[in-house]
Amino acid sequence: RLTVPLLYLPKSRPVMAPLEDLPWSARVEGANDEQICSIPLTPTWPVRSDASNTQQLEDLPVITLTMPTSKCFASGDTIPLSLEIECPRSPALAKLLSYNAHLSLLKRQKAWVSLGRQVSVCEHLLSCADAYLADDSQEGMAYLRLELQAGETGRECSWRIEGVVAVEHVIRLVIFPPEHVKNFPAYRCEVPVTLTTDQYGTLQSELTAMSGVPFPALGLSDPSRHLCASQPR
Repeated sequence: RLTVPLLYLPKSRPVMAPLEDLPWSARVEGANDEQICSIPLTPTWPVRSDASNTQQLEDLPVITLTMPTSKCFASGDTIPLSLEIECPRSPALAKLLSYNAHLSLLKRQKAWVSLGRQVSVCEHLLSCADAYLADDSQEGMAYLRLELQAGETGRECSWRIEGVVAVEHVIRLVIFPPEHVKNFPAYRCEVPVTLTTDQYGTLQSELTAMSGVPFPALGLSDPSRHLCASQPR
């Protein structure tokens, strides 16, 4: 009996054309375009913070992450994002917080074990964002432009078999408080995104070049790319 393993390397592509750029300022016309969405960040207080000394909610900064609405990107492409920090009651705080913003792209591998009763999760850091202070001309406001690379070209793909195994991609943003500020929250958010092996609109040109036969996603064939099991959650 001869067993021959076959590699299944399907390509995937975004269903919408990518958004090439975001407005460099929240006040630029078109900032409320339907192609972009805004995600508010939630403050997270330290476990041992003194509740009597914590700032009132109305005094806290309002922080918003803006990104393309589709949340679907080709691997290797640059994901455009922006961050708006609004601190009208503490104008200097907006710029201080902008220095403490950390944005990264993670690959999260999941495997359901024990007949689906537990989930084994393993995370890998794919990239970290470059941040640029694009606009701080308005007192109490800081507007940052961020660029995040969606992994290596052709080597990432989000997929899942429900209740069995999954490869997910997540953008994680964490903003830590300045060191000298006491009883101040950190801000965190996670945004699930979909990564594809190929860019939007490349199928027809590939079929033409290959005489109608689609080519496999060879970037997924690396033998070192396997699901790593960790302690179930």
